[in-house]
Amino acid sequence: MKSLRCLTIVLNNLPPEYEIVLGYLTYHSGKLYNQALYLLKNKLAKVNMFELYNKLNSSIHLKALYPYHHEVSGVWVYHHHPIS
Repeated sequence: MKSLRCLTIVLNNLPPEYEIVLGYLTYHSGKLYNQALYLLKNKLAKVNMFELYNKLNSSIHLKALYPYHHEVSGVWVYHHHPIS
């Protein structure tokens, strides 16, 4: 019998903007996990963070999760890469 792993976190009474951000992050991280698992199961990549990153570098899900930032008047401003 194959065991499945699942993590469930219940957060009650969140403001709507938090729900939107968490939904966005969990969606893209789940899709990226599935892409990495596919590469590993089909032996298209080794269990190596750098090799996986290089293979998944063009993934829209990685780009959606990878923030870029810049400094404006001494304050760091974070943005997400635009999805193209």
